Amino acid sequence: MTCKKYGLLMSAVLDGEASEKEKNKLNEHIAHCSSCAKEFEELKRVKKFTSLRIAEAAPDFFETRVLQRVKDGQASRRPAYIKKLVPVGVALLLLLAGVIYKTNIFQTNVSGNDNNLFVNDKAEQNFDKALLDLYFG
Repeated sequence: MTCKKYGLLMSAVLDGEASEKEKNKLNEHIAHCSSCAKEFEELKRVKKFTSLRIAEAAPDFFETRVLQRVKDGQASRRPAYIKKLVPVGVALLLLLAGVIYKTNIFQTNVSGNDNNLFVNDKAEQNFDKALLDLYFG
């Protein structure tokens, strides 16, 4: 049996699926093969770690208190700082709207010849027109 096959046997032994004959065969091999012995010890540690069950009891009346809070609507209530930030956010948005309005960032073309709000130069208008004519024919 090769070391690879002993790896499968290690899993069977740890899971309690191996016969006594197979357990003895594995123990003989582990006695002579240090790498398999090391691997088997590691597998035993992993098996022990994963089989630990840590259970902590909930405090008295925990479930009752949680259900009562959900029923009362406390579970979905927003934190107090959110309520304070909403008016501040609205004020900042109004301030930003005022600044945009005052600085005329979105000023329209006053010549009335073009529907494009962002093109003010006649050369750019001609280029755009030539490009559209070329593309659409």
